[in-house]
Amino acid sequence: MQIADAEDEFLDYLRAKKLSLSTLTAETALKSFAQFYVQQRAENTTFEDDGDMLNCQWDAADDDEDRFELHHTRQLTVGEGASEEVWQLRLTLTFDLAGGSDSFEAGATDWCSHPDDIGELLEAIEEEDFLCSDEHSEPAEVHLTLESIG
Repeated sequence: MQIADAEDEFLDYLRAKKLSLSTLTAETALKSFAQFYVQQRAENTTFEDDGDMLNCQWDAADDDEDRFELHHTRQLTVGEGASEEVWQLRLTLTFDLAGGSDSFEAGATDWCSHPDDIGELLEAIEEEDFLCSDEHSEPAEVHLTLESIG
C-alpha cells in the first residue's frame, strides 16, 4: 500500500472483516490493527531500518482524568537523512473510567518492529488486566488518523 492510502486501507480492512470504527472494542481494535500490520505492507519501508513499526500505548487522557486512552500506532518511515518522512496511522480508543482516575494503573508503551514479533506484543498487552477487563471493553470514542510527523 502507499502510505498516503493507509487510513483508507485500514477502513477497507475493517469492512472486509464486517467491522467499523464504531463497532470496535478494546479486543477487536487490538487484533484488527495487529492483523492489518502483519498482512498489509507499506511500500518503500524496510524493517531493518525500523521503517514499519507498531506501537501500543495507554495512559490517562490528557484532558480528562476520568478517561484513559489506548493508542495503536503504525509508524511508517521512508527515505533517509534529510529526505526522511515519518507517518503515523493512529487508532485511538477513549474509555470512561468507572472508578475515576484512582482505578487506573500507570500507562505503558510496547513496540513491535517486525510482523514476526507480533505474538510477543499481543502477549504483553493481554497480560494487562486493566485493558482486557469487560468494564473497559466498549470505548466512548474511537478515532483513526494518518499524519506526517516529520
